[in-house]
Amino acid sequence: MLLAVGSLLFGGLAVAASQANLLPGDLEIARAVQTVHGPWIEMPLWALSAIGFPPIVGLLYGAIAASIFVSGARREGTMAAIATSGAAGLHRLIVEIVQRSRPTPELLEVAHRLPIHSSFTAGHVQNVTSFFGFLVYLVAVRLAPSWKRTLLLSLLLFAIVGMGVARVYFGEHWPTDVLGGYLLGLLWLIVVIEVYERWLERSTRRDRFRAE
Repeated sequence: MLLAVGSLLFGGLAVAASQANLLPGDLEIARAVQTVHGPWIEMPLWALSAIGFPPIVGLLYGAIAASIFVSGARREGTMAAIATSGAAGLHRLIVEIVQRSRPTPELLEVAHRLPIHSSFTAGHVQNVTSFFGFLVYLVAVRLAPSWKRTLLLSLLLFAIVGMGVARVYFGEHWPTDVLGGYLLGLLWLIVVIEVYERWLERSTRRDRFRAE
């Protein structure tokens, strides 16, 4: 049900973004976000935005997935890799279909003129939602309650939320690009978690059968 509703919402937003460069609220929200200044917000947002660009994103996310895999959690490491690679593939597909223009310096303060023209969806946001979202799921269900677990969950959730703010703050995406990234990233995350849980359930049944 959640997957169906989310797909309808994303589909409607994608169609709207393909028809109009500016959607209601885009310019007003983006300008409001850009009125906030100071190193306390600029530095963490810059760091978050930086880790979403290649080759850093591939090296970082790949290293995390590989670390999970070699630690002995092979199923979890494999699904983490699928979470990020699948999100990246979906992003490339959607930007080619929608072909929405990025914000321009005439409308917003634009930190970098990016070579990739299409703006919908925000790839940084889509990928971090799927990949860090899967890590949030693993931490929440696999680790016992503790201050370390709480801290890790807080950092991961901060990165997911902060990435969306960063992409608008630096003028590289419209707010609705970010919303689209969250929606599609969440949809892919739901699929990844479902596949993981079925894989885990099947492995558990097989192990129980062998034990008998």
